Amino acid sequence: MSNIRRRDVLGVAGAGLASMIAGCAGGGGNGGGSSGLTIYSVVDEPAMNDTILPPFESEHDVGDIGLVSQSPTEIASRMSTEFQTNSIESDLALNTQGTMQSLDNEGGFREPDPDGDLMKTVEENYPEDSYTSTRLPGYNIPIVVMYNTENVSEDEVPESYSELTDSTWEGRIGFDDPETLNAAGGQFASMRAELGEDEWRDVMEGIAANEPRITQGGSESYRVLSTGEVDLIIGLLNNLISAREGGEAESIEALWLEPTVALNIPTYLTKGSPSPENAETFAQWFLSEKGQRALAETGRTPALSSVAQEEFNEYFPEDVEILPVAYNDDSYYNDPDSWISRYGEIFG
Repeated sequence: MSNIRRRDVLGVAGAGLASMIAGCAGGGGNGGGSSGLTIYSVVDEPAMNDTILPPFESEHDVGDIGLVSQSPTEIASRMSTEFQTNSIESDLALNTQGTMQSLDNEGGFREPDPDGDLMKTVEENYPEDSYTSTRLPGYNIPIVVMYNTENVSEDEVPESYSELTDSTWEGRIGFDDPETLNAAGGQFASMRAELGEDEWRDVMEGIAANEPRITQGGSESYRVLSTGEVDLIIGLLNNLISAREGGEAESIEALWLEPTVALNIPTYLTKGSPSPENAETFAQWFLSEKGQRALAETGRTPALSSVAQEEFNEYFPEDVEILPVAYNDDSYYNDPDSWISRYGEIFG
């Protein structure tokens, strides 16, 4: 079985087959130097298989690569179960910070070798405040409002998130489930300190009253917008970039409403993983200029600022300041369960 075929099978298969293949590569949870590499990734399977992994494999022989491409919540849940049952299969994960914070707090991730090439690359190329000992850089995705110009008139284009409480938007809005602490959850959390608790809750309940289409992730949100199932979404810029690079999205426009924030998708090294050395090899390459350029080819915004500015300058308005998700509210990452409960109360 070829590496590419194995990646395809892992990306689609259930936990049983993933466990079997990972076991063939050296077992789980022993922290030894077994060959192979298993990556759990929120980056979709085609982007990983066709664009990111080939240049890595051309430079590094780590054996068979297993890829599990799932939604942020599915990855976090899967890794939490593996951690609690001491049956670790993943070596490395790329996933949103919000959905991984609980597992990070529980000790599910490890620090890199402080004297290794990975930490050298991180320390030389990334700001100190952009990573922690267990949460390394990865990539960022600005959260924007996107709308279909064929269905939204110029007079209807909102100038603030508060305008989405108007009844004219009933049944016309879509976004990913806020309880997953992904795009919509991160955007809404960043608004609470700006609006104040009472006004923030009024806005959230007003949006919920308009019966938004709740999706499982940013890609699905963009799909229901592009197919005309909804007229406006709160989503991720990379989906629009990818569509435009492919000659599509002629009727889709982006709005940079304040506060403008970006979703953080860090790189995590799994504690007790089967192939820790290979995990660091991939992470070092991924965070190098070569890896970040490969990532940029998928329409995602690299954490390496020099590459991001060069590749995506045309998509970012000069007068917009893009801040990290929950830049003004530490509770979003320190107490994620409270936010999950809060969103559950509001959006059901």
